[in-house]
Amino acid sequence: MGSDMVKPWLLRFHRWLTLVFAVPLAVIILTGLILSVEPAAQIGAAPPGTLSADRMVDLLARHDPEG
Repeated sequence: MGSDMVKPWLLRFHRWLTLVFAVPLAVIILTGLILSVEPAAQIGAAPPGTLSADRMVDLLARHDPEG
C-alpha cells in the first residue's frame, strides 16, 4: 500500500527532473545549430571590397534622398 502512494510522487518528480535537464540540452543543441550554419553564411556573403564607399553613398542618395 505504501508503494501505491509513492508512485504518483515519483512520476511527478521524474517529469520535473526531465524538464530541468532538457532545458540546458535544448540550449546546447540550438547554439550548436547556429554555430554550424555560421560558416556557410560567411561563405555566401559578398567578398570584401565589393561595395565601395562611393557606391554606398550613391545608393543611399538614390533610395533615401531625404537622408
